[in-house]
Amino acid sequence: MTAVTKIGVRRNRVAIVWFSLMLGVVLWFLSEVVWAVYPLILGVSTPLPSAADVFGLVGYVPLLVGLGVQVWPFGEAFRTKEMLSAILVTVCGGLLSLTVLTQTISSGREGSLALIVDYAYPVLDFVTLTVAVPILLVFRRGTFWRPFLFLVLGLVLALSAHMLSAWATSNGSYYASHPLELLFDWGYLSAALGFYLMRKMAGGRSL
Repeated sequence: MTAVTKIGVRRNRVAIVWFSLMLGVVLWFLSEVVWAVYPLILGVSTPLPSAADVFGLVGYVPLLVGLGVQVWPFGEAFRTKEMLSAILVTVCGGLLSLTVLTQTISSGREGSLALIVDYAYPVLDFVTLTVAVPILLVFRRGTFWRPFLFLVLGLVLALSAHMLSAWATSNGSYYASHPLELLFDWGYLSAALGFYLMRKMAGGRSL
């Protein structure tokens, strides 16, 4: 939040991008908090769907808006052979993961609303990863893009961990303190570093 405060909420692309990304991360954080409230404070298992899912799913919207606004002026960079290959690999890998997860979900015994929520997460993960992974290649050079790069890398790690943990949960191999949780931790640390670097950059120049 301090990074966004430094930039200021103005009608320019940088401010819109970082405010949108901050809003998405905050909503995800609130989802984690609400998810933990049920077992730790209320003493019950977190229901599906719950308020945590509302925050979690809505959080994808500002994240996609922020990523979209950032890459919009760089459309030409996504038409090179290298970028098209990266997008193709990301889409194929994402579709394979999505197929496995949706087949597992469809065999569940939950209600219709719970199934919709279950389907929404992997679909939104796939869409966001399809946008975020090529961005890492487009903005991989130059110190100006370093804060944004670390933030997007954090998103990619967190989204990948989310899909992998969903797969592990579906086959019964997921457990507390699973090594996959390290991907979440690294993702959060990378995103935090991105916000920190942006705060320093915003403090040293006018954006």
